[in-house]
Amino acid sequence: MATKVNGSEMSTSTDQPSSSSDNRQQQRLLRTGICYSRQMLKHWKPGTSFDYEKDQDDDDLEPERPSRIARVIAQVSKQNLIANLENIKIRQATKEEIMLVHSEGHWNRIHETAFMSSQDLKDRASYFSRLSLYVNADTFDCARLSCGGVIEMCRAVVEGRIKNGFAIVRPPGHHSEPEDPSGFCIFNNAAVSAKWLRTIYPDKIRKILMIDWDVHHGNGIQRSFYFDSSVLYISIHRYLENNRTSYFYPGSDWGGSNRVGEGEGRGFNVNIPWPDAGMGDQDYIYAFQRLVMPIAMEFNPDFVIVSAGFDAAKNDPLGECDVTPEGFAHMTHMVTSLANGKVVLALEGGYHLESLAVSATECIKVLMGEAPPKVEKGLVASDTATETIDECLKIQSEFWKCLPKGVTSRNEVSLEGFNTPLADVLKLYRSYDLYHTHGLCNVPMRESSPAALANSYRNQIMVSENVYECKTLVLFLHDLGNIRNEVFVEPTSMEKEKEAILDCNSLIMDWINRKKYGVIDAQILPSFVSDLVTDGLTKKVEQNKLTKLLISWLWNSFISLSDCEDIVLICVGESCNFLNTILTLKDVSSKLAVSIQIPNVRHIPSKLSSDLQWYYDISAAFVPVIGESSRLYDRLPQGVFKLTDKTRPSQLIHLEWKTISDLIERKLKRKNKGGPEEGKVNGNTKENDQYSRRDSDNSNDSNDILNPMQRSKKLNQNDKIGSVDNNAGENLSVSIRGNEMDLD
Repeated sequence: MATKVNGSEMSTSTDQPSSSSDNRQQQRLLRTGICYSRQMLKHWKPGTSFDYEKDQDDDDLEPERPSRIARVIAQVSKQNLIANLENIKIRQATKEEIMLVHSEGHWNRIHETAFMSSQDLKDRASYFSRLSLYVNADTFDCARLSCGGVIEMCRAVVEGRIKNGFAIVRPPGHHSEPEDPSGFCIFNNAAVSAKWLRTIYPDKIRKILMIDWDVHHGNGIQRSFYFDSSVLYISIHRYLENNRTSYFYPGSDWGGSNRVGEGEGRGFNVNIPWPDAGMGDQDYIYAFQRLVMPIAMEFNPDFVIVSAGFDAAKNDPLGECDVTPEGFAHMTHMVTSLANGKVVLALEGGYHLESLAVSATECIKVLMGEAPPKVEKGLVASDTATETIDECLKIQSEFWKCLPKGVTSRNEVSLEGFNTPLADVLKLYRSYDLYHTHGLCNVPMRESSPAALANSYRNQIMVSENVYECKTLVLFLHDLGNIRNEVFVEPTSMEKEKEAILDCNSLIMDWINRKKYGVIDAQILPSFVSDLVTDGLTKKVEQNKLTKLLISWLWNSFISLSDCEDIVLICVGESCNFLNTILTLKDVSSKLAVSIQIPNVRHIPSKLSSDLQWYYDISAAFVPVIGESSRLYDRLPQGVFKLTDKTRPSQLIHLEWKTISDLIERKLKRKNKGGPEEGKVNGNTKENDQYSRRDSDNSNDSNDILNPMQRSKKLNQNDKIGSVDNNAGENLSVSIRGNEMDLD
């Protein structure tokens, strides 16, 4: 039999079992298929090679390399699974099949590489490098094998020769768009196979579910079916880099939760975009239980294709997430309950060889009928996961009856009867109090400031009259009043929130005025982001860009023009995320005397970009013991690290202000007394003595500096003690006794 596609014939013939082999056919129905070819090992980066005898690369610098599939097959063989798997013969996909998704120009660009000389390929390397991929003379054939392998696996499942299957193929495919390859991907294996199924079996396969758990968004698959209601695409992926100011690969807002499809495809595209690294089993399983499986069951597909990337696996160098082999097994187990078990997993990413091999093998074992292994007891989804799923539920509930209606995310908490968000109302209360009670001046955001700041920070920047003449300047960056970021353990009200904020104003401003310091008070969260931005995580990226712009503007417009000798930096909440921005500003190391960080457990700060011993020596962090504070402990490179049972910034500031203010004054006194020579620590340059401490034997606060590379990596909430050995072996500690911190 032959079927016309784009005016050409595409073969659909296959060997059918004879009626005399019913028992053999029945056995095959219970088997899981696998396809693999050593020919696909020939696709490697020019200048490297592959040892066929050892199945090893000679260069592990390229993430997408031949060893990936060799290690998976080796692990499957090691587990003695090969004999119980049905080998599906692999073949090269035809031009007509590939052009079900890709343009002829795309085909031609890859096809011509098969006939290029080594020099020609070298000359084209920069072009392909811009697309985040590489090619050699065998890439074209390997890519056709990869695509054809997934097609044949799908054919075998539809025709009843196997119950399900796993295609161990490379190069991967889900980034490849109709017009261009990208991101290690040549042809879009999963998308071509889905189109092929709909073309060849229009009566059997009417609806296809495509699940993509690769850590990167499958932009190519989404592009292929964005207007198609017969294919439901669900992707779980990282959306933002650790700094939350830029998009994770493939680097656009195309993977946002508000991308739901268009035209007939509206409602048939579901993106679950993680804003952070570190997402684990509990987060993925929560996403499956709350969103993926309810939608999938309502859609009721005839076939399921999983773009099975394993770069969300623990230890993967690109994904930086923590999904275990057990987690992948449980996701596979849930998927096999759909479409009467007609499921094909097609390998996508996964770049830590051991994690990839073990995770893929666990998925194969589940496909074969084994129960998934137990996951860790007591798994609880992170705040990041629950907030992300809430946002997705709110968006997708418009299209799916199974989802709860009226889900409100924390980003949309508002005061009843007003259109203005409650956080903005509290900002205005605070600014009014700073102006009328404490004499601060509102900074007009006019022609002198960038237009984006003028629209977003009106009435949020306050300064003292002595900002240019003071000797010591306090830079107070915060998100006070931003209740969606706070953890509530007791009832609250609008009036209580207002009182708490005004009390904080008095506490801090009275101290500043008494000391005759200058102050710049900035509520760093912008009130306005473009109306074109509707997706919560996309909005967060734009907010962070504005905040970085604000910090640079404040530095250039006020601090760099001020006569101040010392800067006291106090960061509260999300402003802690912008330390990297602050520490790269001009002359910051010579002026910054003290840094106090009070982070938000909902938004884990990113690690500093370099080792800054001078910064460790002047810094302190005050962290609530709740939720993900252990991750905060690892991320915050502070000299002093104190835990507190208060969960909210306003409460924590009240509780710890005496400790904070005393610490600030001690640091200022020590700096003004001289201390070590500028640029040196214990007689060594900062660059050469990376983790040394200031020579502070005679200092009153000698024990307030903890070496960040040596302190304990575990938090004990009962003892509340962090202790380390210094470089000379002396035991140092910061102990928390009630409300006191032992600094002496």
